[in-house]
Amino acid sequence: MNLSISFTEVPEDCVPKPSQWDIVEEFPIGWSVKVVGNERFVNSFKIKKYEKYGPLDYKLVYCPGAGNICGDLGIHNRSLVVSDGDPFIVNFRKAFTESSVN
Repeated sequence: MNLSISFTEVPEDCVPKPSQWDIVEEFPIGWSVKVVGNERFVNSFKIKKYEKYGPLDYKLVYCPGAGNICGDLGIHNRSLVVSDGDPFIVNFRKAFTESSVN
């Protein structure tokens, strides 16, 4: 399933609204993730299981168009970029509120 990634709450003067992730070409980095105010690439991202380090690990990928050709999102010079082979690993855990812990 493809999905769009955006922030529900953003600082007033920080980023455009809607604050949706998009891929833009930047020299010399290449294709990088930016928070933009348009919806040019709606539903272009996927979350894929990636058990290289543990059972809770996932990677984010960018999948333009209707095909199955996707590029991993990785870190390069402190930027989130479309990369080949070295994905940025994320894991998801259930969040607890302070009242649910007591």
